[in-house]
Amino acid sequence: MALGFGVAAVAPFVLNGAKAFAQEGKVDVKEIVKDTKNEKEKKEREHGSSAREMKSAALLADGTLYAGGKGGLAVQKGGEWSIVKDFPLDEAKSVAAGTDGSLWVAGKQGLHLLKDGKWSIAKEGDMHSVSVATDGTVLAVGKKGFFSRNSAGEWSEAPALLPEGVTMPPEKEKEEKEKHGEEKEKEKLHD
Repeated sequence: MALGFGVAAVAPFVLNGAKAFAQEGKVDVKEIVKDTKNEKEKKEREHGSSAREMKSAALLADGTLYAGGKGGLAVQKGGEWSIVKDFPLDEAKSVAAGTDGSLWVAGKQGLHLLKDGKWSIAKEGDMHSVSVATDGTVLAVGKKGFFSRNSAGEWSEAPALLPEGVTMPPEKEKEEKEKHGEEKEKEKLHD
């Protein structure tokens, strides 16, 4: 994580330095810092801060709205937004409302459950997404598989792969890889 942050933090300086060197043959560090700061401010104006960007949202039956993203988890009650301070994850990749008023949250540190005001870990490992069916069945997909929890609380697991013979068309697969590559590059620049 520190390496990724370091690379993302230094990349704009390197790019602006290379640009300045190519254009003028000499490098002015103050000008590079100024250009980098201006680019960052422009991107934040155009796209918003990544700490404020929502990736997923869930509306509970009582009207409470949760929004998750890279910055953690936020909640809206009675029209007022606040940050969930006791949220146990760094990032909320996906959030889902449980049929019993609970909240399920998928993140890099696992699948977490907020029930009756208390957090618990339901599954460990890097989780990508979570959803809850109307019968209370919880479905989660992570790096280590596809997980299903029935209404009795029993978990089952399967590989996170489509069945044999079912594949994405090559062009769709290529588009997905390119899209994810572009998203990762954008994430590096925003971090």
